[in-house]
Amino acid sequence: MLQVSISRSLEAYMRLFHGQVTRHYVQSSQTFRHNPLSTPSLLLYSLADVVGRPRPIESLISEWRAGGVTVYTHCWTNTPHVRHYLHDPLTYTAALNHFLDTIALGHHDEHSVAITASKL
Repeated sequence: MLQVSISRSLEAYMRLFHGQVTRHYVQSSQTFRHNPLSTPSLLLYSLADVVGRPRPIESLISEWRAGGVTVYTHCWTNTPHVRHYLHDPLTYTAALNHFLDTIALGHHDEHSVAITASKL
């Protein structure tokens, strides 16, 4: 019931503000879904999310992986929409740090930063 109510409210909002908001939302969503630069991505989501439903997210993960995009994920079973960090900060932070380290944007000591900067 709650999911249907939220969905209908969002649909009404998108219709009401089509010119101001919806067309930009649709365009940015299409760009995100297409991932034109094939950038490595981290998707954090939950089976209990009524807004960012897991089935479309998992479909996107499969689509990106099939297209050669490196995708890191973590799925919680019971956290509500955008509340993963509040419910499980250790796992959230570990997933984020692992992703950043893997794509070479994680924490570095002064020596590694100097080496990286000298390669630019």
